[in-house]
Amino acid sequence: MNPCIASISAEVLEGVDALGIQEAIDQSGFWLSPTVIDPDTCAALSGLWSEALFRSTVSMARYGFGRGEYKYFARPWNVRLGRPADWPAEDFDGGELLLVEQRPRKQSRPRVIPMVQGAIAVIPVKERPSQSMRGVSRIQVRHGVSEVRRGLRRTLGVIFHDAA
Repeated sequence: MNPCIASISAEVLEGVDALGIQEAIDQSGFWLSPTVIDPDTCAALSGLWSEALFRSTVSMARYGFGRGEYKYFARPWNVRLGRPADWPAEDFDGGELLLVEQRPRKQSRPRVIPMVQGAIAVIPVKERPSQSMRGVSRIQVRHGVSEVRRGLRRTLGVIFHDAA
């Protein structure tokens, strides 16, 4: 395992309140951390992009998702790497994380989540439960990134499923 990946795992898990993450997701549909990955680790992760650690590469344009690509680390890591975050307004403009909740019998609700370098967002990638007047309902959630108007935006995404 690459040492910078191992150090991220230790940093991220230290002091994270799992119940707080769950409560935030239940309440607002996402959780956003403070900066937990330092700039040197972000730079080390950026250097992994060209290494042969990946089992597949997805071109976003091929599927109509915009421009760019993401890669899946080979097993046992299910990490989607679109490259580590740069500094908003300094390295790029735009590129905010977007979530759209498609709520039953209501209008869709968009969310714009600005992120800084080294922060982590925990989001549902397909659906999440929500309390409604009729009990618990399932809300469909779509995610994406707004247009990058200037510069280069790089992100690291950890997914919790096997996308083989």
